[in-house]
Amino acid sequence: MQLIPENGLIIFCGEVITRGDKTEFEYHTINPPTPVKSFSYKCNSKFEIENAESLSTNGDLYGLIVLDLQEACWGILNGSNIHVSGSLDSLVASKHSQGGQSAQRFERLRDVTINNFFVRLAERVDVALLPELKNLKGIMIGGCGMTKDEFVKEKYMHHELCKLVLGTFDTQYTNEYGLTELVRASKDKLSNNEMDRQKQLFDEFLINLSKDTGRAIYGIEVIIEKLQNGQIKKVLISSNRNDLYIIASKYAEKTRSDIEIISSGSDSGSMLDTGFGGMVAISRY
Repeated sequence: MQLIPENGLIIFCGEVITRGDKTEFEYHTINPPTPVKSFSYKCNSKFEIENAESLSTNGDLYGLIVLDLQEACWGILNGSNIHVSGSLDSLVASKHSQGGQSAQRFERLRDVTINNFFVRLAERVDVALLPELKNLKGIMIGGCGMTKDEFVKEKYMHHELCKLVLGTFDTQYTNEYGLTELVRASKDKLSNNEMDRQKQLFDEFLINLSKDTGRAIYGIEVIIEKLQNGQIKKVLISSNRNDLYIIASKYAEKTRSDIEIISSGSDSGSMLDTGFGGMVAISRY
């Protein structure tokens, strides 16, 4: 390899015990689908793939929006990576402290400014998220106070995006750091969604298996052979089978097959481990 790929490079190499006291040198490289942001060198008795898993993408994205009456920021969560799409200042003035007609007029003008801010924000969010609509699994909205709830209630965004709102969450900040806060605040919602997604993937395999469609593939050697031949659409691997992930990644990258990690702590992951050796696949046809 003459040049490091644009997103960086992941290398797994070392002596692997084959039989008895004999070892064999193995060398695997993975071109990550998202940028590697740090350097890491580790020596261990097994390949550690946690960081590599965090860079993997299954096409599932989440929209993130944080706002108050002063500013807003929005972006996209892809795996564990937050991509900031933009930010916006509101130009909304603080509340008027005086009474009388001037105060009433001020409040009317302030309400107009707030509405305009919401409209401008929604337009920019639409531009950022609508192109990703096919892969967008949900939208989380954060901020302090009731501003975020008003934005959601009045449905300023495109109607297809409004359908994807998973909830509102309290955050202290409404800038780029607020997006990180929002991910932390909504982790339970994200976790439940991810478990549901993993169950749907494994159910897809089981349905094909029960209907004998020929698309449910199991048996490690069979899967690897079909993967090499480009016949596999997606591979489902238990989260505790690092060895299978490394082997499958090597071929999946070349044949544009998807790899999905199924949590070994879930019912689907347990069945995948005990019933199918930790890996199954669904063929393209």
